[in-house]
Amino acid sequence: TQGVSSAASDVYKRQEVNCVRLLGLWIDNDYRFQTHAEKVSQKLRFKIANLNKIRPYLSQEKARLLTEALVLSTIGYMGILYLRLPSNQKKIQRLMNLAARSVLREDSRAHVAPMLLELYWLNSRNYWEYLLICVIRRMRQGLMKAPISYNELFINRNPGSQRLRNSHHLKVQWTRMQSHGLNSFLSNGCNAYNKYNLHTELFLSEESFKTGIKFRVFSLNENNNL
Repeated sequence: TQGVSSAASDVYKRQEVNCVRLLGLWIDNDYRFQTHAEKVSQKLRFKIANLNKIRPYLSQEKARLLTEALVLSTIGYMGILYLRLPSNQKKIQRLMNLAARSVLREDSRAHVAPMLLELYWLNSRNYWEYLLICVIRRMRQGLMKAPISYNELFINRNPGSQRLRNSHHLKVQWTRMQSHGLNSFLSNGCNAYNKYNLHTELFLSEESFKTGIKFRVFSLNENNNL
């Protein structure tokens, strides 16, 4: 009996799974993070439902701060990975819209863009870009503990070089770019950082950086419903 149980246990351990959880991130075998997006959606529905219950007792400013702390922070966790796909962005955007309507006490037919403008919220696509830029900057400043250094991941070009017009841009130190590399966080973050020419800019603090980047992303991109 023990031998049969041991063999069954070994077979169970060797079974392949389509999704694994690592540090709160659900990783699908196709690298689309649909499972994680659904898990985040479930959490957001629960939080928004409870926020709706106490919304009559809160001012608009307190409701905004509370929603940002509970809802936007949940969206932002691992957002640099799972918000890459437009399908996940749309799924999260629908719940972000519900949260905005709850804060502003708007009906279901109200347009999303004016609400996001009043709350100064980025939509899920722009929020993904904002998160990418923030993480790349933290890596540049050495604020993240990583097994390899920033200089081992990116090529630092000389901003004074006239040989190439984009010589001041970041570039990932990969000799070959396959599809998995183009879809990776490093490649997307590098593109987002270069989009706003941030490699040569100096910010006084982390807070001033986040404020300035959010304003740029908000003002230079459409911030409508997805």
